[in-house]
Amino acid sequence: MLFSRWAVQQRLIDAKDPPSWALKRVSASDYTLIAHKPIPKGTTLLTLPLHCTLSSLPYGDTPYKQLLQQLFDDYVPAGEWQLRLGIHLLVLRANMVAGSHSDTDISQSRQMFRAYIDCLPSEFPGVPLFYDAAAIEALQYPPLQQQITQKSRLLVEVATRIRQDHNYVQQLFNGHEVTAGDLGWAISAVSSRAFQLGSTNLSDNSSNTDTSHMLPLIDLMNHASDFHPNVEVKLHPAKRTVRAVTTTDVKAGTELTLLYGYLDNDQLLVQYGFVIDHNPYDTMSMKFEATHLQSAAELAGVLPSFTPLRDWQAMLLAHDVDYTQTKAIIIGRNQPYSQKLFAAMKLLLAKDDQISDKLKCTPLHDAAWSSLAITDDGTLTPSDRDALIAMKMTYELTLQSFGTGINSDKEQLATIQRLKPTVLQQTSNADTPLNAHHFVPLELALRLRIGKKQLLQEHISRISHALESRRIDVLQQQESQPR
Repeated sequence: MLFSRWAVQQRLIDAKDPPSWALKRVSASDYTLIAHKPIPKGTTLLTLPLHCTLSSLPYGDTPYKQLLQQLFDDYVPAGEWQLRLGIHLLVLRANMVAGSHSDTDISQSRQMFRAYIDCLPSEFPGVPLFYDAAAIEALQYPPLQQQITQKSRLLVEVATRIRQDHNYVQQLFNGHEVTAGDLGWAISAVSSRAFQLGSTNLSDNSSNTDTSHMLPLIDLMNHASDFHPNVEVKLHPAKRTVRAVTTTDVKAGTELTLLYGYLDNDQLLVQYGFVIDHNPYDTMSMKFEATHLQSAAELAGVLPSFTPLRDWQAMLLAHDVDYTQTKAIIIGRNQPYSQKLFAAMKLLLAKDDQISDKLKCTPLHDAAWSSLAITDDGTLTPSDRDALIAMKMTYELTLQSFGTGINSDKEQLATIQRLKPTVLQQTSNADTPLNAHHFVPLELALRLRIGKKQLLQEHISRISHALESRRIDVLQQQESQPR
């Protein structure tokens, strides 16, 4: 096993004293780590010297680093750390395939990471960058579709510019032309495996502000699907090492897992190529536009048709967009109700003769708009009740905007999962009607959109309960989260 040999060569593990963990193959191109004997809490499983990690720039002050930095300055937008690290990974892969390189610095880095790069998956069918048009359409979720499209356009643009620069092609990529597909592979490898190691400058280069690193072996550990990992990554700047340490006692045979973050399914899918059913941190993004909200309130019967938007209302709505830097409403499972949507509906339903001049100048994020009024008997006020009715209609309209119903999605998902064993066995057959390149994205798209619809249904149900009981406490009860 290349990984094991590489770890021994780098003196990360002692061949005569095997570690308490072992590699386990879970698919043709994917591995994970498991405990092959009981491991106590606080055990250091692996210590990586920083020179064994891959960052966007190599260590030391070399012509190779300077040329790579110049490429970043010329063609990579600021803040695109995944793209920077991915390009460095591509440089090493291009020179690995091509053989020896005249630049000894690249040659040394190539030899260092050869076994690691050889073990990276050759494809990432679950990452949306590799979805075809039908799979992207199957997501039925415009915010995510737009994000994928923008990222794809960026990759095409950067690949084209690099390919047209003969200097970079020859000196960094050893004559190999970089395609958008190459950058897509590199970004997928990076986003699914890289770790942010804090603000400490670890690359011996004051110009490198990236803190992302690929951590061989450590990055084989999967995300804890219940958000309760048994391993954490610790940085030791003084010793210039990164350690993987158990956070609890681990039984033999247990998979070793990390926490990638408290992420919603959008982030998990885009960065890692998977989603979590009933993800407690999932979110849903909806349009925050006055006309859209007015239509919902009118359909709900709490706002007369063709009611004009008054100047002070338009001003406060515009101010909120400037304040939050978004034209979206984000709802999640960890919030009893959307304060932003509630405030907007309360604003739209407000009558001039019932609103003070002071409130007309009060931002929407202020508690005066966004909080439920507290009555002596703990029930909803008429104005709050109307705002909730309008909110409920907004959720119902958003639910109807999906191309399919949730029951239809569940039936389709059940069919795919029933076919899953057969499909995976036939992935090598190019004539298979439903091969892995179609099967994996479609399953993930279904699970993602089912999750969004379930989240909307939960908010609709919560508001319905509050309206029926007329009690505020129904909306003030926040579900406990597995922090």
